Amino acid sequence: MGQSTRRHFFEIKSAPIRWIYGPNVEAEIRFDRFAILGGFQKYHRDFFINTNGKAFFDFDIELEDGEGEMSWIGLRYYFPKPNGVDFFIGARYRHKTLSFNRLNSFEDPNPPAYSYYKKADEVSDIGFLTFGVKFTRSVLVLEHYVGVGVIRKKSIEATYESYFGNPYTVSNYDQIDKNYLFLTIGLSLGLGL
Repeated sequence: MGQSTRRHFFEIKSAPIRWIYGPNVEAEIRFDRFAILGGFQKYHRDFFINTNGKAFFDFDIELEDGEGEMSWIGLRYYFPKPNGVDFFIGARYRHKTLSFNRLNSFEDPNPPAYSYYKKADEVSDIGFLTFGVKFTRSVLVLEHYVGVGVIRKKSIEATYESYFGNPYTVSNYDQIDKNYLFLTIGLSLGLGL
């Protein structure tokens, strides 16, 4: 009883923890047990993984300023549950582009001057399955999920150097294309109709 009043046809949600990177929003349209999802994240920073050609378990992770965005689509199946709590399984595809910019200048008080500019760009395609639970109370929504899948990351790292105030020239260029296991935990809050 009251099952249809607890389930929303349309929801708008956000993941509050992901605001550390920048604003994000997700919309969901539900058709009984199935739903379609879509979302967008703006990035002002993200974690930069620097392997420097080291061994697999030897790497540095830093939260770096940058600019980028991520968009995603997904499908979800809800298992029938009459009490305002829904368990679901789903699949998502995310596409992410990000540019980390770091500028360091070192100048000799007596010329010549030297400076360098490092730039790292990343493009990621992420596919993963989600398993989760959604709590619905009136117009409020709280959902939590875990996800597992694969991320394909293309990274381009370049160093531009300048001597004596001349234009920057590329001194180092490295392109990396790797696949990684992707694990995630999601927590979203939202409103529904």
